[in-house]
Amino acid sequence: MKRKKNSNSNNLIKFFADLNIFLGFGILILGSLFFITASIILVNQENKIINYVERENEILKVSLFENPSNTQIDNNSNLALNLFEIKIPQNTAETMGFKIIIPKIGVDTYIYESMNGDIGLDKGVWRDPLRGRPDVDGLPTVLFAHRWGLDTFSNEYRSKNLFLNIPSLNKGDVIKLFWRDKIYEYYVEFVEVRQFASKESDLILVTCRDYDSPLRYIVHANKINANSIN
Repeated sequence: MKRKKNSNSNNLIKFFADLNIFLGFGILILGSLFFITASIILVNQENKIINYVERENEILKVSLFENPSNTQIDNNSNLALNLFEIKIPQNTAETMGFKIIIPKIGVDTYIYESMNGDIGLDKGVWRDPLRGRPDVDGLPTVLFAHRWGLDTFSNEYRSKNLFLNIPSLNKGDVIKLFWRDKIYEYYVEFVEVRQFASKESDLILVTCRDYDSPLRYIVHANKINANSIN
């Protein structure tokens, strides 16, 4: 009788031991599946962020004018002017203290100088070094920026540092550029939704319309005055 009880006890112990082993393997397998699934989601999310930014860069880097050779800009002389006077960096982006402020839509940020458009756009508002500057008459100043940038950016950040709300600009709205020791004021002439700019203007702002279209928001603005910073 005692031997039978011991046998039952051993069977019960073996059952619980096997159950624990089974549960342990089950938890290990479920944990591994969870880890793999989470890793795939994170990688996809990271790729999504990178792809969105790359897509915006692709859209923005398309030539501003459909026939660049027909514009009145001498790229070589303008590039020399930029390189020697403000020493534009090649593989980094620097602000040099230049700023853009658009009161109506909350933009208040630095303008980045770089010969590399991708690096400049990753920082924020980038000025095309092959175009003009506020202190040089006759050459359009062209500023590019993402509308959205990284998914991790808040709309508050985008509103202040990118061109998220560019579509809200209308004729007569004021844009200010702080350049060296002066404030250059411009008023918006019109905003167009096209792939290429329809004309040259004193100041041109460019951003994406969306991720899936070559169309861009292009803001044309005319210079109205330049005042010294006191």
